[in-house]
Amino acid sequence: MLLTHYFSYTEAEVAVSDESYSNQAPIDPRSMMINVVAPAVASAATLVGGGYVATRAFQRRQDNLVAQFASEMVYHSNNLDEVRGARSESSERR
Repeated sequence: MLLTHYFSYTEAEVAVSDESYSNQAPIDPRSMMINVVAPAVASAATLVGGGYVATRAFQRRQDNLVAQFASEMVYHSNNLDEVRGARSESSERR
C-alpha cells in the first residue's frame, strides 16, 4: 500500500453567509482597553522600570569597585606593584 492512502485529505466545504457576521457582538471599547491596552502599558512600564533598576545597580557596582581600587592606590602611595602584592597575599591567607 502507498502512504498516500493513509494521508489522504478531503476538503471541507464551509458556507459563509452574512448571517454569521451579523451574530457577532460589536467591539466594546472598554473591553478592548482592559484586555489589550492595559496589559501592553503594564508590560512596557515593567520593562522600562526593570531596565532602569538593573542599569543603576550595575553603575553602583562599578562605582564601588573604582572607589575601592582608588582607596587602595592611595593607601599604597600609587604603587601598583604594591597593590598587586597586597592582593595576592590576602588571597593566599583565605
